[in-house]
Amino acid sequence: PVSQRSGLFAPVRDLIMSIPSASGGATTATLKRELRKLLRARLALIPHEEFLSQSAAASAHIVAHSSFTSARSVALFVSHDLEFETAPLLRAVRGSGKRCFLPRVEGPRMHMLEVRGGAPEIESWAPNRWGIREPGLLDSEGKARAEACDVGVDLVIVPGLAFDV
Repeated sequence: PVSQRSGLFAPVRDLIMSIPSASGGATTATLKRELRKLLRARLALIPHEEFLSQSAAASAHIVAHSSFTSARSVALFVSHDLEFETAPLLRAVRGSGKRCFLPRVEGPRMHMLEVRGGAPEIESWAPNRWGIREPGLLDSEGKARAEACDVGVDLVIVPGLAFDV
């Protein structure tokens, strides 16, 4: 939920340049690690209601976009920690009749599995080692869930700490 328009944060480029190692030839991995640390600290300062408001605005922006309206299937993520709250977006996907795919990590592989239920189903899932709720390989009826790589996905929404909108 960090955006240029919110007035809460400088543009991401300015944040990068504020990192002391940015001008000293630091590696991309080091800069990304430092930027994430800076963003997490700044996100922690946003009041919860403002965070939810910005998450709702981001979801509304996505839902109104032609890429979303024309999509028959959407792969996205269950929000965790300081990622924008995806519950409104999940409701929009399910409410519009689109196929919904959510990630499950097993070893080095990520599966994008179809989910037909809503919030109650997601809340019933056990969190993984990072505290993120993931769908089981089988649905509530004991059937194997469809995988995005087998059926195709029209739109993929990825997690992030900051966005310019």
